[in-house]
Amino acid sequence: MQKSHFDICKEVSLIVSRISQIPLSEISEESWNLPLTASFFHMNGQALVYLYFEVAKHYAVQIPGKFLDHNGFNSIGKIASIVEAIENRKQ
Repeated sequence: MQKSHFDICKEVSLIVSRISQIPLSEISEESWNLPLTASFFHMNGQALVYLYFEVAKHYAVQIPGKFLDHNGFNSIGKIASIVEAIENRKQ
């Protein structure tokens, strides 16, 4: 069964929480579209690379470079959309 965008956002939030050390309780649905490099999350390039590998491992997917263009991997919502797109291709 395919997961909903909401469920994927919740899972990605958990991964972001572990990497950024922001308590999961502070990562609300309202923050899902905030840039991960902005003031709320304060993630740097190294943290984003780590997030990339953790998301790929969690969902057992390879994330093509085209999804990284134009800040495509810079919010929880965008990452969830990438995972959905890859999962839809598998079907």
